[in-house]
Amino acid sequence: QGDVQPLAVNDIGPSCETALNYLDKMRSERGGASLDLQSAQMQVIGETAHGIERQMSSKEQLAAMVTRTLAETLVRSMFVLVHTALRLHYPESLTIRQRGQYNQVTPSNWRARDRVNVRAGLSNAERGRKKSTLEQILMQQQTDAQMGVYVDPSSVYQAKLDWGRSAGLDNPERYFSDPASEQAQMAAQQQQRMQQQQQKQQEQILQMQMQIENQKHDIEQQKVQLDASQGDQELKFKYWAEQLKAEIEEAKLMGTAALEIGVKEIDNERISSATGDGGGSPDQGGRDRTAA
Repeated sequence: QGDVQPLAVNDIGPSCETALNYLDKMRSERGGASLDLQSAQMQVIGETAHGIERQMSSKEQLAAMVTRTLAETLVRSMFVLVHTALRLHYPESLTIRQRGQYNQVTPSNWRARDRVNVRAGLSNAERGRKKSTLEQILMQQQTDAQMGVYVDPSSVYQAKLDWGRSAGLDNPERYFSDPASEQAQMAAQQQQRMQQQQQKQQEQILQMQMQIENQKHDIEQQKVQLDASQGDQELKFKYWAEQLKAEIEEAKLMGTAALEIGVKEIDNERISSATGDGGGSPDQGGRDRTAA
């Protein structure tokens, strides 16, 4: 009976769970927050949208910090070593893309570099914030241009490129024209000539309007003078009409008076002729007969 005995087995489950949690924590700290973003804890039912957004934002900031650290250390040093190797040991030319255009360069002509600028990738939240900021910058540039403030076309072009990259576009140069390119300069010169022509046309229109206004003013003055002259002529006509009327009345009076005088003279002549024929006047003959 004493030959068979049960083996004592220690329960190591809690220890294993503790070890796994520790390993998960070390993985998150060393690998970044992108691993935690894939867990189901970020989709817990009952969490508010604001709370989830804050958790996502903090995790994305941690992931972005890790990415920038790698870019500032590993990628920067590797780029400097590659740049030095090409400059010293590669005599041929290379085709590289600069501002959306492909150019031929010779690495042996490069100057030595001890430091370079490395731009790390952004998370979705960071790209969203950057895109919103760039939209505000573009709106402010447009407002300044409308108010007459000078806005550099190259700065507007760069803001548009940054906005396109923050929106996730691989080659935003395809959608915007570089103001330093030959085509953009030709278009700017053509637009400037059109503006000059429009300005000349506006000046000509203003001159024509001024001439029309001057002609209107002259016509108004002539009309005033004509009205004044017509008034004077009407006054003169009325004066001469009254004077002629007065002369006609005077002539009528004189004619009537002359007619009356002529009639009296005729009557007197008739009386005189009658008296000479009869030897005196009728009254005197009667008186003479009475006396006899």
